[in-house]
Amino acid sequence: MRVGVKDIAARLVVGLGLLLWQVPAALRRAIGAPRRLPIKLISMFWHFVTIVWVAIYLTVYVF
Repeated sequence: MRVGVKDIAARLVVGLGLLLWQVPAALRRAIGAPRRLPIKLISMFWHFVTIVWVAIYLTVYVF
């Protein structure tokens, strides 16, 4: 399976959108127990995107 630039860009846009969605709550300091799960899931997604970028970089430029 080949990952295209559009796939990567879509994941990046989704991740940034999710992070921006949580910014107002963070600025209001309104992140209580019910709001922690979405933040954890967004964080996991963002780290997944980072791992994909590192894997692509290593595959294309190093190996």
